This record gives sequence, C-alpha cells and structure tokens, in this order.
Amino acid sequence: ETGINAEYGGLKFFHFDMQGKQTKLYEGVVHIKKCLTQDQQLELLKDVMFCTRDYSPTQARNDKSKFTKILSVDLTKNQKSMPQTFLLFSNVAIKLAHKACDHIPEIYSPMYCTSFVYSQVDGKLHGHCDKILGWVVLFSLGCNANFWIQGPEMPKKKYIVFESGDALVFNGGTEYNIFHGIDSIQPNTCPPYIPEQHRQSRISVQFRETLRNDNISKNPIPKTTNKVVRSAVVVIPPSDLWKPIQDIRRQYDKAYDRWMPHINLLYPFVPDSKFNDAYEKISTVVGEPFELVLDRFGFFQHGYSSFTMYLDPNDESTSSLKSLQRSLEDLFPFCSDLSSLSKEGFKPHLTVGQFASKEQTTEFKSKFEKDFPRISFIVNEIHLISRKRSKPFKIRKTVSLAKQGKFQNPKINPTLDFISSENKLSELPDEQVVLS
Repeated sequence: ETGINAEYGGLKFFHFDMQGKQTKLYEGVVHIKKCLTQDQQLELLKDVMFCTRDYSPTQARNDKSKFTKILSVDLTKNQKSMPQTFLLFSNVAIKLAHKACDHIPEIYSPMYCTSFVYSQVDGKLHGHCDKILGWVVLFSLGCNANFWIQGPEMPKKKYIVFESGDALVFNGGTEYNIFHGIDSIQPNTCPPYIPEQHRQSRISVQFRETLRNDNISKNPIPKTTNKVVRSAVVVIPPSDLWKPIQDIRRQYDKAYDRWMPHINLLYPFVPDSKFNDAYEKISTVVGEPFELVLDRFGFFQHGYSSFTMYLDPNDESTSSLKSLQRSLEDLFPFCSDLSSLSKEGFKPHLTVGQFASKEQTTEFKSKFEKDFPRISFIVNEIHLISRKRSKPFKIRKTVSLAKQGKFQNPKINPTLDFISSENKLSELPDEQVVLS
C-alpha cells in the first residue's frame, strides 16, 4: 500500500503517494522521517502562513519555554476555508503511523490546528503531558529540533532529531501520559528550499482531533500504573444473537477483524499478565444480572468528517450498564477513560460502523432501524479480553454475575473465542474462570 484515495467532509483527493520511514518510539508514539517532500513542506508552510493573517502572535506563558504561537484555529468553524493540505497531510501521517502502531486510527479528522515558531537561538519547550484527549499529528518545518518523549514505562527520555518534513503522531491524553519537550533548536540546519524569512527558526504545525477537554483526569496516571489498549473489560452478547450485528459490522466497521461484538466497560485496561489479580478484585463486587435490550441506533460525531454508529441500549439497560461500570471503575480508578470522554460520562454502546459525513450516517441509521430485529438477553457475565499484536481479541477470563442455573440465557461457550476474519469460534487455550 503506497498511497491513499480519500474523501473527507465532501473533499476529494487524488491518489497521493506516501513516503517516509516509521519508527515506533513507544506504545502510541510514532516518528515518521521524511513524511513530506520538499514541495509538500512548502505547500504546508504557505497554507499555514496564509491562515496566520488574522491571528495575533503570543509568547510562551512560562520562562521554561521559548516560542511564539502564530496560529490557533478551530477547523470545525472554518471548514470551507480550511486548506486541503491540512486534511490530506494529517491523514497521510496518521495512515503511516497506523502501519507501525496498529491501534492508531487509519482515518483522521483534524478539528484544531496550532502553529509555533522556535528561534534557533533560544527556542525550547518545557517537558509536559498535553492532557488533551485524542491523537495529535505534529509536523516540523525548518531547523532541526532536539525533541524528546518519555512514556510511563520508559526509564529515561528518548531523544530524536526532528527534521524538516518529519512527522510525529502520539496521543495527548492522560491515558497514554506521554511527556515530551524540546531541549534546543540546532542552528543553521534549515534546508535551503525553505524561504529565507523562515530559515532562522523551526516551525511546528500541530493538528488535533479534539479540542481541550476540561473533563479529562486532573491527575496524570502514575508511572507505576500500567494499562494498555490491548485489553478491556466487556459485555459480549450471546453468540447466537450475533448475526444481524455482524452483517452490519462486516461492511462498515473497520474493527470487525479485531473485536467481537461488545460493549466496553473499562478500556484501556491492565495487561493480561495482571488478569488473575484483576479477576479476584472484580469478583468481589459484581452486581446482579439484568436484561439488556438493543433496539435502536445512535452515533458519535468526532469531527466534521468522522462519525461512529452504534447500537444504543434502551434507557433501563443503559442505567444498569452505567451502574456496573461505576463499580468496576471504583476498583480501577486509573481506567476512567470511558467516563472522561464527555460531560455526560460513560456512554454504553456497541459499535457497528464508521462513516464520513452526517448525511451518510443518518441515511444508514434510518436504513438499519427499518430491518434490525430487537435483541434482548440477560447480562449474567462480563469478560476480560486481550489481544496479542495484530491478532483478534480473545476472552481470557469470565466473571459470572449469576448463580448457576438461575438464568437460561444463551452464553458464549467459555472454551471458545472469536476469530472474526472467518466469523467463527475457535478454541481458546487460555484459562477460562467462571465465578458462580
């Protein structure tokens, strides 16, 4: 795969040849060398400078950082005037990063763009964690930067030379807790093709998929706390009810081959090496079984060209799921990601697909609702699942909410696991524990 054909927010892009060498620096952090060609760098620089015409520059707010902020724009309010390079180049970087780190999304909808200028004389950025939810795409233009990152499990900083045309993709939220900064700018390293007026500095162009979120955790995750995006605590419908769900997901859900139909309760979660301890904790506070009804659809809007459609549990089911999720989060308070995404808190849902426009989303929502059968089952167990590298998720442990024989609800066979690429169940060698 060497290029992309893209259509986002009504904008169509030609086949774009991708280049660059990806290096995974840490879980959720990818450095892409030479992501943009010389011509593409100049095009991006030109568009950034054009957008700065109505912005009043500001200086760093503390003495530990030295930079000038030259641009800050909410792209959702300026869709018609947004340069196409912003959308195209950020998607090129995110797609390349996805190849090196498979839980980084393949499609990106930038909602916010900022740009900063660092002088080659004294430019620097104090180490920090952004504490802003979502994925960040960062481009560097001009002089080289002595850039570093440090994740929770890294014993020391990882330094990179951030050159003109390079990109860095990482998650700015506290769930990843990626600290990063710039120690200095390397003098006289600006490529000769950069215009003369910009050769004494390094220009950072930054895209975000969310705006600053005041509801994120006020406290960074301690470095001793380890959670990963390859494990979760979930509710899974009985396998004999999967067909209508999978018929939709097979066509529209990019995670079809990785996830079984599920409702996340905690995600990210502790690594599966800690599942024995997690199981013991969860088994002490599990609640009563309850009926879960799926008979309607809803959707999330992540940006102007990114929508996720889901099966929406009815009101009574939602209340029960929220109560169960709160009990679990009380046990694992550092796994509060799902309750921190919005002011409304945890929103239980079963994802069925992703769409590129509101019109397309509402059209398919109406179509699905006409033919989709009412699904109802008793939630009498929850599952600890995990995956290895690019493999599908597997059920590792199961905690039962009911006494044996109390409910006759169809279950997932505890010795089986989902291999979605074949839409079959296959043997799972890992231990399955059911608490009765």
